[in-house]
Amino acid sequence: MLTRKALAKRWGTTPRTIDRRRTLGLLPWIDLTRGAGKRPQIRFMLEDIEEYERQARLNPGGRAGDLKNSACLHVASDESQREARRIDPEARG
Repeated sequence: MLTRKALAKRWGTTPRTIDRRRTLGLLPWIDLTRGAGKRPQIRFMLEDIEEYERQARLNPGGRAGDLKNSACLHVASDESQREARRIDPEARG
């Protein structure tokens, strides 16, 4: 699992950019607190990030390998689709 800071370092961007992509529904993420009324502990599964990177390289509209500026995945059109992108850590096994 990667923290937002580790993911930002991996992509050469800022944690704020990672937060923006996550809140737009572009990145699948896990809340380790499971919504227990605490501030979420956000993590990203490495295999999900690697898939995102593969898709970014295949995106004809972006610059290959430039994840900082890539728009390879579409923003969810409504709140229910955004919520569906959140991953339940127990479902991961």
